[in-house]
Amino acid sequence: EARRLIDHARTMGKKGLAVFIPLKCGTRPGETAAINISRDVNFADYTLTINETIKVSQSGEKVGKTKTRTSQRVIPVDDEFIEHLKTFNIEGYIFDNGLGQPVNYNNFCKHYIDPVFRDIDIPQYKPHELRHTFGTLLYECGTNLYDIMAVMGHSDIKATQIYVHQDRRELAKRIKRDF
Repeated sequence: EARRLIDHARTMGKKGLAVFIPLKCGTRPGETAAINISRDVNFADYTLTINETIKVSQSGEKVGKTKTRTSQRVIPVDDEFIEHLKTFNIEGYIFDNGLGQPVNYNNFCKHYIDPVFRDIDIPQYKPHELRHTFGTLLYECGTNLYDIMAVMGHSDIKATQIYVHQDRRELAKRIKRDF
């Protein structure tokens, strides 16, 4: 299902990046909305740096530092990620409001994430569930929890354990294979 969603998101142009990026990198929705291509994507080193997010509070929203110090991180990315981003001619914020700033968080979800799910037979994920899926997929590929914790920007391993959902079928395969 995640692979189908990634492939579909790749056909959706810039809108699809709102789903593609968290599925490939585990970014939080506010982090995804605040990615600045010129500053945050290193095409030569295959990395995505997260150092900014959109924070929503009762007094409104603002662009600022990430949730915690450990949320500021460098995420290694794969060829597919880099090659797909190269197809866009974007400088600055990916999801720009037209004034050189990231879009409003609610507009980000409504105009970028929601449309990706309209034309595909996959239940709509909430924006943060894309992040959960990334962590689960890393875990199922054999990545250890401490590496997942670092990539996802958690300050506590307990948070990472909540994110990685063990699929019973995958567990059954491992038991058969390993024992």
